[in-house]
Amino acid sequence: MKKYSLLLIIFPFIGLAQTYTVVQQPTYGLDPKYTPTTYTVKQTAPAKSPNYVGDALTQVQNNIIQTQQINAQIESERNNTKAIIENQNRIENLRIQEQRRSLIEQQRIKEENNPNSILNKFKNADLKKENEDLKNKLMKMELLLAEKDKAENDRAEKERLEKERIEKEVSKKKTNK
Repeated sequence: MKKYSLLLIIFPFIGLAQTYTVVQQPTYGLDPKYTPTTYTVKQTAPAKSPNYVGDALTQVQNNIIQTQQINAQIESERNNTKAIIENQNRIENLRIQEQRRSLIEQQRIKEENNPNSILNKFKNADLKKENEDLKNKLMKMELLLAEKDKAENDRAEKERLEKERIEKEVSKKKTNK
């Protein structure tokens, strides 16, 4: 019994300390009767006494780091999503503004083409008023030009008459001599 109890006490330490690795290369395509097998047995050291407090602290630190990384990743994805949504909203607003501009332009063209529209009546009234003003200015200019021509003709006539009178006097003086 002493032998068995001694074996029971020593066996776990011997069993944990002596493990071996045996690797057999697979024989692909060489012989179809055999399949590839790999045996792995690792030699390990005896188990250490557990450090529950240190392991728990390490685990907590690892959990905190993982949580921070996950939160940073989530925040980064959230910012990327916000940027994408803002860009899409900006593009959509530009498209809507362009549609509004084109609709306003089409409406303006339609109004301009309608001869009975109030806008065209006002434009026509303004054009008529401008035409009247231009006609008045043109008539004033024509009157001024006519007066200028008349004054120039009168001056030219006076000069001609003065010249003739001087010529008559000169001819009379010549004849009187």
